[in-house]
Amino acid sequence: MALNLYIRTDPLNPTARPSDLAQVTPKPPSFSEAIDALDAAEPWGPGRGPLAIVCGYGPVGRLCEQKLVESGFEVAVVERNLQTIETRLDLQRRCIFGCAADLGVLRRAGLDHARALVLAISRPEQAIEACRLARGHRPDLYIALRTPYCSDGLKARQAGADAVIVDEVVTAEAMRDAVAQGVGLSWPLAG
Repeated sequence: MALNLYIRTDPLNPTARPSDLAQVTPKPPSFSEAIDALDAAEPWGPGRGPLAIVCGYGPVGRLCEQKLVESGFEVAVVERNLQTIETRLDLQRRCIFGCAADLGVLRRAGLDHARALVLAISRPEQAIEACRLARGHRPDLYIALRTPYCSDGLKARQAGADAVIVDEVVTAEAMRDAVAQGVGLSWPLAG
């Protein structure tokens, strides 16, 4: 399914011609119709697997989605990359365009009946805000949040994350183990 993407190069120029259009942002009716058709074709409800929402579809989000699907979950992805959305829609997979830090977007993805929310986006301020909003709306929801920096780990916990994965810590542990293996050490080292 192809999405028609258009925006005027100069929105203040009323004499702009069709040749002045560039393929950049979604033309709302086409995009909205595609989402509505997918929503109608795949309702969430009894008889379907539990729902998980994965926000961010980079390597972390993809790996989480893969494991969830293998475990019988239905997965809705929240993403801002239009190419990713178009690919997922072409494959008849649920994908919502928007920012995870918007409660309306999360609700459209299925927040009201999801079992888990995976915040795999790389912008910690948005992930923390999405966590805060989701926790306020659904106190019983399991929330896993990825953040690049240790300094945001405490903020994520305070916002209500059940699990916080810090890229810096994971990288530090992997580096320690690689160095130890490379020089013939074994862990844990006797202290």
